[in-house]
Amino acid sequence: MAIHKDRIIVIVSADTEWNILRELIPNPVIHQSPYGEWFEHIIKVGDSVRSVNFFQGGWGKISAAASAQHVIDYFKPEIVINIGTCGGFEGRIERGDIILAEKTVVYDIEEKMGDHAEHIRHYTTVADLSWLTRPYPIPVIPSVLVSADRDLEGSQIEGLAAEYGASAGDWESGAIAWVMKKNRVKCLILKGVSDLVNTGGGEAYQGIEIYVHGARKVMKTLLESLPGWLACITPSHIFFEIHSGLEREAPGSNAETRNAFKLLPPMTDPEVLDIGCGPGAQTLELACLTPGRITAVDTHQPFLDRLEKDILTKNLAGRVTTLNRSMDDLPFPPESFDLIWSEGAIYNMGLETGLTAWRRLLKPGGCIVLTEAAWLKDDPPSEIYEFWSEEYPEMGTRDQNRERIVRSGFEILGEFPLKSSSWQEGYYGPLSARIETLEQKYRNQPDLLKILQEERHEIRMYEQYGEYYGYVFYVIQKI
Repeated sequence: MAIHKDRIIVIVSADTEWNILRELIPNPVIHQSPYGEWFEHIIKVGDSVRSVNFFQGGWGKISAAASAQHVIDYFKPEIVINIGTCGGFEGRIERGDIILAEKTVVYDIEEKMGDHAEHIRHYTTVADLSWLTRPYPIPVIPSVLVSADRDLEGSQIEGLAAEYGASAGDWESGAIAWVMKKNRVKCLILKGVSDLVNTGGGEAYQGIEIYVHGARKVMKTLLESLPGWLACITPSHIFFEIHSGLEREAPGSNAETRNAFKLLPPMTDPEVLDIGCGPGAQTLELACLTPGRITAVDTHQPFLDRLEKDILTKNLAGRVTTLNRSMDDLPFPPESFDLIWSEGAIYNMGLETGLTAWRRLLKPGGCIVLTEAAWLKDDPPSEIYEFWSEEYPEMGTRDQNRERIVRSGFEILGEFPLKSSSWQEGYYGPLSARIETLEQKYRNQPDLLKILQEERHEIRMYEQYGEYYGYVFYVIQKI
């Protein structure tokens, strides 16, 4: 059986966690790095065998950030998985629960000469886990994980939960996630709750034995589940093959882009930012609607390459530029844009998180136009409700979305749901044809067929239940 040499690195940070891992994987061939040990390990995944490197990252933010960059420079990984322990907030989570980090926040930043919240946001990382397929191999709790170079203080627990929505904390995950995002490396952070902390303090603070006991159970669970997590990793090439060459990466149409633009107040030569532009169908339409300058941002370079060719073909090189950058790490100074446009993309950050982050980029009175998923009818059938509760837990009703928009500091100028044709003809029709072609190509590869079937399942959900949910265009103005 051939061994697949995957570019996957598993980082284990704390010394106790690494020592337990060494007990669970006896007698590996040890290599040394500037930050600790590393070794190669063979893992059976379904009918295949994979080679994965385990790397000791070291404890604390400094070692975590430095070793994460070393891993990237030395191994050039496609995917980094960080496994380990965390302290849970008693009452919000239980010992032994496994957290899948959807967002990490480095909270021990004290800024006295500027905006404290702004500096916290700078080191906040929203995880892109779109490359993971479901079902996951073990039950997990998607949550915010807070990080600091300190053990959790009981007096801070309620504030951290209220301000960030966190249910646990550790030392290293915030630094690892931030470095990976900066280098555009896929990152999965899985942390098990080894011990609990409440407002009176931590149960392990009076004796490390409680932490070690919990860490043993957590590390065993995470290591045993690792083959399942590796099976959930979508091969990059199949994602590219599914989506390469499609006109749109989300439901939409030029007509509805124009209808949304008509709801904006008059703008003379605006600076426009198109976030999550994909292959740029709406970007090119915007260039027809306004004489302003447009910056189109996405993280998938093949989409940007295609858009750049269209820009040259349509003689738009002086007005439309592209930038490969994550939507939660935009490099622009405050008040840079008159208009931010984002079709089918803000779900990657969540509506309220995205609006809060992007608001600072708008000039006074600037506007955002976006599409966001919403429930269009009350009491959706359980099958479709459970599907979207897994795929996009933050999906709200139109009323809930309005409340989130207002809370984020905006006035709603107008809104309308996308037509069914924008889903069927604008997106799912071309996507379905592509899937059919790939099903023939990969008919003898069950792992890839499973991924294609999951794409088909989403299409079937809309065909059966499309009246209950959809995308809504929101045209909003900064106040």
